[in-house]
Amino acid sequence: MDVKKYCDIRSFEPDEQTLKALEEIERQTKLSNTLKALVSSVPLYKIFVEPSPKGKTTFDALTYDWLEFEKSLKSIDRRKRTAIWNISQEEGTQTLSHNYNNIKFWKCVANATR
Repeated sequence: MDVKKYCDIRSFEPDEQTLKALEEIERQTKLSNTLKALVSSVPLYKIFVEPSPKGKTTFDALTYDWLEFEKSLKSIDRRKRTAIWNISQEEGTQTLSHNYNNIKFWKCVANATR
């Protein structure tokens, strides 16, 4: 999600601190996406690559703990949203003395993570 476009505030010009925080949000998003890709590959490895007796592949696919797999993927998304929320809260409180648009922008970012 492009946070700057989602939280478009007229005449808002992000300062250097805001741009650094947006870079950190982008980094957190990329890390989360990489982690999801790695976690998603685990069942494929366990079912198709890990040595097993012939004909056991179908059984492995049916008996794999897909609920735990789903929980893992959801927890990665929750962690990403929490990290972005933390960044937005920190930036929102650090910019209290700055312009109103900056505060409004970070409030929008925080609300977008809910």
